Amino acid sequence: MDDQATRVDLNTAGLDELRTLPGVGPALAERLLQARPFTSLDDLGRVNGFSPAVIGRLGPRVTLSTVVSSSLSTDVEQEPVAHELVAPVVDERTPEAEESEVSSLELAGEGTSPQMGAEAPEAPQTSEPAPAPQPGAAPKAGPRPASRMEALWLAFGALVFATLLGAALSLGFLALVNGGLSYARPYQINELNRQIDGAKAQMGTLGQDLDTLRARIDNLDGLSGRVGTVEKNMDGLREDMQAAQSNVDALSLQLENLDGQVAEMRARTERFQGFLEGLRELLGGLFSP
Repeated sequence: MDDQATRVDLNTAGLDELRTLPGVGPALAERLLQARPFTSLDDLGRVNGFSPAVIGRLGPRVTLSTVVSSSLSTDVEQEPVAHELVAPVVDERTPEAEESEVSSLELAGEGTSPQMGAEAPEAPQTSEPAPAPQPGAAPKAGPRPASRMEALWLAFGALVFATLLGAALSLGFLALVNGGLSYARPYQINELNRQIDGAKAQMGTLGQDLDTLRARIDNLDGLSGRVGTVEKNMDGLREDMQAAQSNVDALSLQLENLDGQVAEMRARTERFQGFLEGLRELLGGLFSP
């Protein structure tokens, strides 16, 4: 009777009483309060933090109580019936020890008070005790159920992995369809613009030189007394004009080449801009709610 009085009822005990159990701290006591009621010792396995070893240590120290329904008994006062929890250990007792235990239980039953006798009709309502395990066969601990937090983390990890995999596949497909991601750098475009501006300035200077040469030719044509000298000067001027014309032609060819390069760079830039817009639409579709 003293041993029964010192046991802690998991279904009715308070927080302070639960904390007196071995291996049970404030956090585990709160979890026990939230997981009530318990019908058997195995129900402790669904509480996070209670391993089979901890349940085995708590077996001799705890009990479980159930309330008998009033519809089954109207004359007997409802009282919690305590069931002793037996730790899931291997029964290694000898037949002689079992017989002596049965005889002691019979003697204890004969010496109970009338109140205990009044509660006897409620005994069929209690759960039947589990059969004793066979000697030498250890009980198998069931798999611990996953907690809600673990399930949430697993779902979040699967979602992140699926998102990254989809983005990688989309980028690879766009790279294959686009035929490459090469594009002109901004500094390259600026360099081409500077070269075009320099070529235009040179063409302006050459045009001014040509105008000056034409004015000199016109002035020389008006001189009649220096025809020979003028002819020689004209020959020299013609050569200069031919050289200048050659330079102009060369500059024109360079301008055409530069214009072609600028057009190619502009096409590459537009193609890359289209790729970026497609990627942005794809990512927006993936992360949109």
